[in-house]
Amino acid sequence: MSQAEAEIRACPVCGATQRVFAVAAPGDYLDEEHPVPVATYPYYRCAECEAIYLGTLPSTETLSAYYEAPTYHVRHASLTGDRPDRVSPIWSAYLRIARPVPAGKPGRHLDYGCGPGDYVAFARSCGWESIGVEYSDRSAQEARSRGLEIILESELDRQAEGQFDFITLNQSLEHVPDPVATVAAMTRLLKPGGTMYIEFPNFDCLEYRIFGRNYSMISAPLHFQFYTPKTMQRIAEKTGLEVLRRKNNPWMMHYFMFSFLGFLRNEFGFAVSRHTSAVLCGLAFPVTAIPSLILPLFGFDGIGCRYFLTKR
Repeated sequence: MSQAEAEIRACPVCGATQRVFAVAAPGDYLDEEHPVPVATYPYYRCAECEAIYLGTLPSTETLSAYYEAPTYHVRHASLTGDRPDRVSPIWSAYLRIARPVPAGKPGRHLDYGCGPGDYVAFARSCGWESIGVEYSDRSAQEARSRGLEIILESELDRQAEGQFDFITLNQSLEHVPDPVATVAAMTRLLKPGGTMYIEFPNFDCLEYRIFGRNYSMISAPLHFQFYTPKTMQRIAEKTGLEVLRRKNNPWMMHYFMFSFLGFLRNEFGFAVSRHTSAVLCGLAFPVTAIPSLILPLFGFDGIGCRYFLTKR
């Protein structure tokens, strides 16, 4: 084994070292005012559990260049709303379709990796006693400025066991270096019979087949790994969870525009800011909504995978 191969980490889900090369993806882009390292990041597919993972984790400095940039979380108050007790009608309607809360009487809810707190605010507007989890005080600043209750990841061990009826990991599990440990920590906090909802980007989708290394949801180096049905079954077995159902999220086809813009940037040097990309993505939604709903009928998975699990 060469030195370069020896430096590739083992599979973060099952620990296996047998793997095949998947793709070398260019690093994500913010804008000219917030430069990030220009690099290519190789991903590998585990031969055992089929997880797709970044061979070497990025440095703290590289991650900070992304996460601490004000343009990383692109959101607009007119769309998402700034009050903790409500979100705008447009955003609320989208979330009710794309990320629904469980039916029945609302209870206690925890949103892991809550970012600016949009889903926490949405869950509260649905009657849930909702709090968020973020990595640092800096990353929690915007959500707290909205009056939302946010705890730090380092404080999770102090939380009482089995106190939450509903735990969500919305596009966050791909950002953690040890997904099994993260899900196990969430399982400890979940009530027996409670619901855990995990959503993450789908690597094996039509959009990846079209754009390859320019597929927007690779988002290197921020997305450390991706999961398949076999991977998620392995995580559930290791953490005391049972997979209830897996669903495709068809409401993310508009990210096709992000992939197209990434293709123009990486292949031809035509770059637009993250903010401009978000605007163009929103404008493209009416056009992409129809194929988003039709393609799954022909067996094509969307770019978002949803898993509903319960505590055994």
